[in-house]
Amino acid sequence: MYDLTSILTTIAACSASFVAILGGFIASRLISLNAERDEIQTRLSEINEEIVFYEKERNTSQSAIDEDDALDFIIDNIVGIIEEESLNAVYKEENHPRIEKAVLIPYWEKAKNVLSLLYNDLKDRNDDDEYKENEDNIPVSVAKMLQDDFEYDICKEIVEHLDSQSSGFPKYLGAITAAKMPRISNGLWYAKAQERVTTYQSKVDWLNLQKNQLSIRKKALSCPKGMRLGLFLFSAFSLLNIVCPLIMTPFVTDDFVAYSRLKIIVITIFGVGLALTLLYLIYLLHWKKSASSNS
Repeated sequence: MYDLTSILTTIAACSASFVAILGGFIASRLISLNAERDEIQTRLSEINEEIVFYEKERNTSQSAIDEDDALDFIIDNIVGIIEEESLNAVYKEENHPRIEKAVLIPYWEKAKNVLSLLYNDLKDRNDDDEYKENEDNIPVSVAKMLQDDFEYDICKEIVEHLDSQSSGFPKYLGAITAAKMPRISNGLWYAKAQERVTTYQSKVDWLNLQKNQLSIRKKALSCPKGMRLGLFLFSAFSLLNIVCPLIMTPFVTDDFVAYSRLKIIVITIFGVGLALTLLYLIYLLHWKKSASSNS
C-alpha cells in the first residue's frame, strides 16, 4: 500500500502559509489603495470648490476692469453715443488694445439705453410739469431708472456734453455752473485689480494642474499594476495546492506507478506555484524601483 496522504497534507499546510502571506499582502495593498482613492477623491472635491471660488473672484475683478475700460472708451467717444453711431464705426483695433470689441458691446448698448432714457424723459415732459435735478444736473426721474454706477456716470457725461453743446441740441438742463473736470481713473485701484486677476488666474492654473495630476493618479489606482496578477496567483495557488490536496486526502493505492506519477505531479504543481509566487514578489519589487526612479 502506498500512502500519499502525508505529502498532500504537508503541501496543503505549506501552501496555506504562502497563501496567508500573499493574501495578507494583497489585502493590505487593496485597503491602502482604497484609502488613497478616497483621499484623492476628497482632494479633487476640494480643488473643484477652490477653482470655482477663484474663478468667481477673477471674473469679478475682470468685470470691474472691463467696466472701467468701457467707461473710459465711451467717455472718449461720447459724441458717437449721442449721434447714435454703431460701435463698429467708432472702435479702432489699434487704438484700444485694453478692451476687446466683444467685451465692449454690452456696455455700448447700455450707454445707448441711457441716451434713450434721457431723450424719452425730455420728450414726455410737459412745460408745466414739476422738474427736478440732482446735484449732477441729472433729472431725478431719469436717475431713478439708472441701474448702476456705470449708467449713472454715462448719463452724467451725456448731460454735460449736451449742455456744453447747446447749439444744435435743445438745452437739456441749464447752464453748467462749474467747469467740467476731466475724469481721472484711479490708477492704484486699476493696478491692484489687474494684480488680483493675475493672482487668481495663477491659482486657478495651479489648481487645474493639481487636478490633472490627481485625476491621472486616480485612474492609475483604479487598475493598480500587479493586483490582478496577484489575485489570479492567489486563487490558482489556493485551488491547486490547498483545495485539491485536501480533497484527495486520504490517498492510498496499490499502484506504484499511479502513486509515483501523482506524487511528482503534486510536488511539481507546488514547486511551480511557489516559484511563480516568488517571481511575482520580485516583479512587484522591480516595479516599485522603476516608479521611484521616474519620479
